[in-house]
Amino acid sequence: MTTKHNLLLPAEPESAKAWALDLGVTIAFISHCVDESEDGLDIRDFKLTESQQTRLLSIKKILQRIGKWFDTRQEAVTWLDTCRIQSSGDCTPLEIIKQHGEVGEQVVLTFIAQKELGGFE
Repeated sequence: MTTKHNLLLPAEPESAKAWALDLGVTIAFISHCVDESEDGLDIRDFKLTESQQTRLLSIKKILQRIGKWFDTRQEAVTWLDTCRIQSSGDCTPLEIIKQHGEVGEQVVLTFIAQKELGGFE
């Protein structure tokens, strides 16, 4: 499987459990990210769709980028899900990615780059 930008490689996890392990998060967080029930994700043969996997790849990139800002993965995940970005309609980074896909990923990465350069909103 590949996307038009070759972001999704066959080596990437396909199941929610594999993604949770890869990202160091819970199944509950994966459920929240891909808008599927935890029970649905727990089905052995359930495979995430290409768009869900692309969303998780975006989240993975962002978590890797901001990881150095925090002492724990949980703090980074909390930032992703609760930090409000005023210049993006007061949405959280996760909401931006969920609403705008790859474009949203770039918006969040630009915000991160500005913060790393000392910029403030």
